[in-house]
Amino acid sequence: MARTSNAPSCQCQMPFEIIVRMSEASIETDGIDAFVVYNGVRVAKRGQPNTPQAGTWVSLKPGYRVFDKGYPLKLVIERDGKIIKTIW
Repeated sequence: MARTSNAPSCQCQMPFEIIVRMSEASIETDGIDAFVVYNGVRVAKRGQPNTPQAGTWVSLKPGYRVFDKGYPLKLVIERDGKIIKTIW
């Protein structure tokens, strides 16, 4: 006698996948320099004191611009002229 199962068999497959990607931004330091990291990539470095770049963020990746804005101070990350992240 053959055994049969009463459990429903389902071979359900999603017709599409939903991928949600949260963009992460942070400031890291290596003990000497400070960097803005966006999605795991260093996109800007803080200018060193007593240089023309002092007090500004120097882009490390083409198309990115990082700058301080307003009061209270916010850090803005732009890519190709569009704001992609604001921190604080």
